[in-house]
Amino acid sequence: MADKTQESRVMDPVYIKAVHGHFEIVKAYWERTTPSFIVKTRGKGYRQHLMKPAFKALADELRGHGYLPRIRWIIDNYHISILERKVGGEESYLRNQILFAATVLTVMFDGYLRSNNPVLTQELMTGVPVIVNAMVFTVALLVIFGVHEYGHRYMAIKR
Repeated sequence: MADKTQESRVMDPVYIKAVHGHFEIVKAYWERTTPSFIVKTRGKGYRQHLMKPAFKALADELRGHGYLPRIRWIIDNYHISILERKVGGEESYLRNQILFAATVLTVMFDGYLRSNNPVLTQELMTGVPVIVNAMVFTVALLVIFGVHEYGHRYMAIKR
């Protein structure tokens, strides 16, 4: 694999200006093909409390330009790497739909196997078709999954 030319390793002024606008740049360097910065927070106070809003503002600023910052803590310094990302790319939900369908089918199959129990079909729910029991089981379990996952989303938004 050929090395990148020196000309292609020039850092984009867009992210240099953005990083400089939110942090004090200690050092700018290339980590293989990724532009990176060692930064310090501005202001007085606890570093982590100062870092979070500044990094969020940096991410919001760079998002429109097609960049995504990544932050790491390495030996008493914050390192920010700038990754390229597609701007406004069309999202595909095919994988999510396939996984959801697989979940529904496996839960329904499990509900069918559990609903075919003689105690349930002959004593507790006589006259109710097994497939109805399986569907009720599936809906109930998927509601539990949905509420659980919505809790994750709520906490992520709240933070």
